[in-house]
Amino acid sequence: MDKLKPCPFCGSSEVELFEMDEEDNPYRAWVVRCHKCDVQTAMFVGSIEQKKRCATNAWNRRVKGE
Repeated sequence: MDKLKPCPFCGSSEVELFEMDEEDNPYRAWVVRCHKCDVQTAMFVGSIEQKKRCATNAWNRRVKGE
């Protein structure tokens, strides 16, 4: 699994990949969230490894030049 980059909005390294635990989400989606500014990726569903990889890739994606 790739290491998470700092938050693209506030620069904090207080970011975490975790499983959403919500009653209305039976698939237990995974997201990456910044604990400083509370921004997060979309929720990803699928196999556990697929969800983790998609959330991590979405978080680490940057516009060209960054």
